[in-house]
Amino acid sequence: MSRPDVIAGPGKVAAIRDLLIRVGRANRWSVAHTDIWARAWGKAAGVPAEIAKIHVTRSRARPVVINDELVARLQKVADAFTDAKFISVTVEVADLVTELFNDTVALAGAG
Repeated sequence: MSRPDVIAGPGKVAAIRDLLIRVGRANRWSVAHTDIWARAWGKAAGVPAEIAKIHVTRSRARPVVINDELVARLQKVADAFTDAKFISVTVEVADLVTELFNDTVALAGAG
């Protein structure tokens, strides 16, 4: 997610593209090296190795391509949070995302 005003600064688009490529590379490495990643993450998080292994095999956060279907799904979540009074403002998800980086996400194989 990225607001248009956030990416308007000089060099920010290139920096975000670079970050997405690095995240994609890191995700692919963590999937290919689950045991090493679990040990490192567990040590950093201060959790036992077996818990870390469960976490890293179940947690696959990664950049994803933004499309209308995703925006609609996220809007339902935002609306549910507003309806339940978990948040006090109405959120328009479409105003918070951009498709500008979809090509980079797809190229990086991140999502």
